[in-house]
Amino acid sequence: MATTTMSKTEIAKTEMTNAQIFALAWGIFFISVTLLLLAATILLTVYGIGFGFALNSLFLLLLIPVIAGVTIAVVKKVTPPMYEDLYEWNGRVMEPFEPGPHYPFPWFGFLKPKGRMPMNMQFVHVLSGDRTGLPPKTVAKYQFGGQTNVEIGRGVKTGGFVRLYYSIGLKIVDSIKAAYVQKDLYKYIAGIIEERVNTHALSESPEEFSSTFYDAAWSEKIINNAKGDILKNLGVELSVLIPGDIINTPEVEKARQDVEVERRRKGTLDEKLINMKVEKDIAHEQHLIAVDFIKKVKETSGASGDTLVSLLARQMTLDAVIEATKNGHLAYMDGSEGKGLMNSIAIGVGIQSGLGGSKSDSKKDDSDKDESKKDDGSKNKNKKR
Repeated sequence: MATTTMSKTEIAKTEMTNAQIFALAWGIFFISVTLLLLAATILLTVYGIGFGFALNSLFLLLLIPVIAGVTIAVVKKVTPPMYEDLYEWNGRVMEPFEPGPHYPFPWFGFLKPKGRMPMNMQFVHVLSGDRTGLPPKTVAKYQFGGQTNVEIGRGVKTGGFVRLYYSIGLKIVDSIKAAYVQKDLYKYIAGIIEERVNTHALSESPEEFSSTFYDAAWSEKIINNAKGDILKNLGVELSVLIPGDIINTPEVEKARQDVEVERRRKGTLDEKLINMKVEKDIAHEQHLIAVDFIKKVKETSGASGDTLVSLLARQMTLDAVIEATKNGHLAYMDGSEGKGLMNSIAIGVGIQSGLGGSKSDSKKDDSDKDESKKDDGSKNKNKKR
């Protein structure tokens, strides 16, 4: 893509002010008129026409104000508000004529009108892309911009093109530069902005650019990057870029749909992976809680690890421990619910003592059982006798 460069044309300006030029032009004109009237007076007197030299001279001299008034009325020009008129004097540019009445000298080619420049806010409407099939009003409005559809960059293989509509707000602050540096000012500025917009489009995918195109910060950045050079060289101040619309070609639309399908598929897969990881983390956490619970029961009951695990396996599965954990029974291991649960498990597996029991109590129970067996044995002997 070619880079647009600013023109540095030197503008030849007059060294005199407009008032000096008008005084000179109109002075020459009225001096010429006076001399012509004087010559006419002499000829009339010589040929005996009129009332003599004195009266003829007086009569013709009275015509000078009349001629001046008619001339001024004929040449009067009015510059409307928010405009400036430009004239050249002897091939050099005069100061711009600001709003109000002016009396430029129209004869002998001294002053040449060069145009009227609007000084209010203007909008340049740009359409980058093919105009085929568009309504005539749209084509008439969006008269600037390339005829080729804009190529879109990453994410699209071939045929990735769009048509772009947007408007550029600008204001002329130096009418002389605006009129003389570039022959077609608005077309030139539209080309500079269009090049920047299209270059940016080429660096993004359709999804990215469709979001960027309507971003106020991006539009401001495009304007700010170009406004300095345009103001300096063209005398035009850029103010805003207003996005209009993006029209996708069928190829881009299909590519966008493919990307959207892939994005949704990937999103579903990522969601499944996340859910699996969460479930795995929960199961691991519950396993650690269950192991900690068994450890606390063992410490409380005094049973050996192997015996406790074996007994617990018969009376309470690991899933039951996990379920108890989910239901909040193990939330407070030092609370009544926790003690009650551990006590129930301890009783269920045949451990006689509760949370307050000790190893000595267990031994005492065992000795009582032995004594009971001895008594039963002695009774049997007596029966035999």
